[in-house]
Amino acid sequence: MDFDEVIDRRGTHSSKWDTMEELYGVSPDNGLSMWVADMDFRAPEVIQRKLRSISAHGIYGYYGDQEEYKNSIKWWMKNRHDWKIDTSWIFTTHGLVNGTALCIDAFTKRGDGVILFTPVYYQFSNLIEASERKVVECPLKLIDNHYQFDFNAYERKLSGDEKMIILSSPHNPGGRVWTRKELQEVAKFAMKHDLILVSDEIHHDLVYPNKNHTVMPLAEPAVCDRLVMMTATTKTFNIAGAHTGNVIISNPHLQQKFSKRIIFCAASTHQEEELFIGRVHKELKSEIKNLITIIIPRHINRKKEILNELKNIGLNSQLHTSPKKLSQDTDIYIVDTYGETTKFYTLSKLTFLGGSLIPHGGQNPLESAREGNYILYGPHVENFKEVYEMLEKLKITTRINSIKNMKSIVRQKINF
Repeated sequence: MDFDEVIDRRGTHSSKWDTMEELYGVSPDNGLSMWVADMDFRAPEVIQRKLRSISAHGIYGYYGDQEEYKNSIKWWMKNRHDWKIDTSWIFTTHGLVNGTALCIDAFTKRGDGVILFTPVYYQFSNLIEASERKVVECPLKLIDNHYQFDFNAYERKLSGDEKMIILSSPHNPGGRVWTRKELQEVAKFAMKHDLILVSDEIHHDLVYPNKNHTVMPLAEPAVCDRLVMMTATTKTFNIAGAHTGNVIISNPHLQQKFSKRIIFCAASTHQEEELFIGRVHKELKSEIKNLITIIIPRHINRKKEILNELKNIGLNSQLHTSPKKLSQDTDIYIVDTYGETTKFYTLSKLTFLGGSLIPHGGQNPLESAREGNYILYGPHVENFKEVYEMLEKLKITTRINSIKNMKSIVRQKINF
């Protein structure tokens, strides 16, 4: 790789360069884009060569059979990090923001506390709050320009409602590579307070020469019965646009809990579209027993009508404003409040946008796309035709025209 080559990414649909002025008022012509975690270096030649090979084949069908991919992860973790894993431990997610959201959903409930060692990656707190959990900040101490843990102080902050720790290792944004002793202290803290430990190790390969990152299972093997590891190729090889992540869980009980809930979102839906989505869910339900579909209707005053329609086809639905806890029997979760759509986009990376199955003209997909969602839409998007054409070129949208068609795409996108 040539780290001295200057590559102009302006006008290439780059998130960090081409949306900087719109979001922050800084022109890409005279500003430096340092706000998104991808780098302005080319991906390694081996990756470019593989992509050229795939492109030359000329057929870009649904991807299946992940065994080769999972074996590559197994090889990498053994040879790079001396950690021996089994491919059955690996769950593929649509990036690690999605992986984190799934962990919060699987291992905690509304009102539970989730511990963050702050400052830390901002999306963690966004996801916790979007899931109606409580952020429990345990500030790191800055000593001699190094962030350090302060477990004596953390002990005094706990209320007993905490159920999970999310650890950034190596630390984002500070860059600390935690020592083995520090990781052992984190593990002991989790075990002492009966907390699930989610260790986000996406930057595990980005360390200085002659320095080593220690993966949590090797630092403290005793924590593995409550440990969820998260890794990805996207930072290592600078392929952030691939939006893939690995959630690695060795404990069978935690594996079973994690795989319970797969989330699909349908936003800005209109009359007739909720019933369509319900029928798609019903067909998928027999194959994906842990699926939950979130419906965010355009007009929330229709919520009773929607509940009845879905009940009539045998689906169990729950309103967002309901005091009841979400149960494993819930098929459809109906968001009957305004102003929270973005929160639910962060929970699901696969979204159908309504107003498109009926001749309404569609809905603006940019908010969903900005949150990293893959977008499904119907044939009627006349009001946003150019936007959808742009997203088609980026290969993050698919037009659907039938229940069978949508069912097939949803299955493929959530890896079933």
